[in-house]
Amino acid sequence: MLEYSNSQLSKFEECALQYEFLYVDKIKRYEEGVEAFLGQRFHDATEWLYKKRAFRVVPLDELLEYYEKDWAKQWHAEVKIRKEGRTQDDYRLMGRRFIEDYYKRHYPFDEGRVLGLEKYIRFPLDDAGRYVSTEKRDTVTLKEEA
Repeated sequence: MLEYSNSQLSKFEECALQYEFLYVDKIKRYEEGVEAFLGQRFHDATEWLYKKRAFRVVPLDELLEYYEKDWAKQWHAEVKIRKEGRTQDDYRLMGRRFIEDYYKRHYPFDEGRVLGLEKYIRFPLDDAGRYVSTEKRDTVTLKEEA
């Protein structure tokens, strides 16, 4: 059974050769774009938030402190900034704004019962089940009926 994620399919549509290097030949990339780095820091911060949510609502300033420490700890020389005139600090502050906006939009994080974090969802793309799409969900939430 062949299994494809949305990011794999997007990469193939973008450039079949890049897809081959990444997913067929499994060539490792040592550099990381700053956008991917920022996205991973945002992801890590929100995952931490929801893990803590099982016990308490984390204040925004504590979440931002977690993000700042994670940013500093994870930053490495192979993070590449390609946009001329942009700095690491520009992207770090952009990530802070993303977290603040997310926090304000979802506070107090009671949209439903969190069933899991980092869960894979698989569904067939054809009737025979030869092709499967895989999606990794950051949070799986059961919405409570009113």
